[in-house]
Amino acid sequence: MTAATVHEYTDRRQQKSIAVSDELGARIELSRIILIAAIVFHHIRIPSELTLYAWNNLGYVRGYIQIGLLKTAASTLTIISGYLCFLSSFEQKPMWFLRKKYTTLFVPMLLWNIPMAMFILAFQWNGQYISKYDELTSGDILNWSNALLGITERPVNEPLHFLRNLISCNIIALCIAIPFRKYPIYSFLLILIVGVFNIDSYIVLRNDILIGFFLGALLASMRIDARAIDFLLPVTVPSYLVAAFVIFYFKVDFESLWWMGRTHPRWAAL
Repeated sequence: MTAATVHEYTDRRQQKSIAVSDELGARIELSRIILIAAIVFHHIRIPSELTLYAWNNLGYVRGYIQIGLLKTAASTLTIISGYLCFLSSFEQKPMWFLRKKYTTLFVPMLLWNIPMAMFILAFQWNGQYISKYDELTSGDILNWSNALLGITERPVNEPLHFLRNLISCNIIALCIAIPFRKYPIYSFLLILIVGVFNIDSYIVLRNDILIGFFLGALLASMRIDARAIDFLLPVTVPSYLVAAFVIFYFKVDFESLWWMGRTHPRWAAL
């Protein structure tokens, strides 16, 4: 085999690898678009006069889709974010990484929360207080911080709590990237304990997002090909559909799953 033949063979393999990488990237981008739309639809308010647990107005259908199928959209998108984050060498350029997250996460969150906060402030000035939201007319710094940034509770534009928690996950990732890459399994187990027992307190408000992000980081750090599970689709898709029905019909919330250790410490000990 001549050197030219070897070179040609190597080039073909590299081109094939690049093509597959592009294919995976396209699949991930499509998934992210669908999941973002799913998060928005999941948070659409349900009129009080409608019930999701009856056939009237297709209640069961809407409930199964909105509460069941779409409930895991934020967690799934978080896994993808952690996976993509740890596929890169982001910790080698920390300032570039922070500027990027400031532009793509912090600024959009702030810009989308400000109009909603002004809308609620106008209502409160007219004496129409909505119990769901903190009082903004008092000028309390914590209330405004929560309304715009979701410091200790969800912001006024509820779907944006995902961005607030994702910002925290990215900052944590930057701090622990080196040991996490060196000891991915042990590091993930530590993150799992932190999430289940809510040791992180207000750093990440939804611990399923914390765990999901670093699950993606674990897969990337161990160089697990995301396409490796394609052959399981005949099993995973029906399982997901059944799980979505269970989540909807039995009203399973995140308290029942991710925070079992915090709410039921004796069960966790067993």
